[in-house]
Amino acid sequence: RMGVGGVNFFVSPDPNIFCTADGFMAVTANVKVSEGILFPLADAFCFVEKPSILLPHADISTIEFLRASGGSATFDMAIHCKDESTVEFGQISSPHLRLLEDYIASRGIQMGAPGSSSDEKEVEEAEKQEAGLLDEDS
Repeated sequence: RMGVGGVNFFVSPDPNIFCTADGFMAVTANVKVSEGILFPLADAFCFVEKPSILLPHADISTIEFLRASGGSATFDMAIHCKDESTVEFGQISSPHLRLLEDYIASRGIQMGAPGSSSDEKEVEEAEKQEAGLLDEDS
């Protein structure tokens, strides 16, 4: 059981939502120097170890993969939250990259660095155009 905002609820991994090739419903990851288990759940990420972390998808702005190319055995995943905080999960085994990308896409979460979304840029340009700051041709 986990409690958030005074509400207790049960969190359980689901192999239909995330499952590695080995049949595990989680991946090992580090937060700072603490190694733990990261569970991609239906509506949240849950990291089990000290510190225990529950990141509901509704609180996530974007997810960025770091060190994901170049043949490294591991990569890092930075979760950028809407409150402008960032939680970084490090040392995730490279074979899990594609699985996590597919999971994130299936949950409708934006991937990339904060502010890098073409949708966000289009919205900004439309707002500037409405305010008369841009010519329609720019």
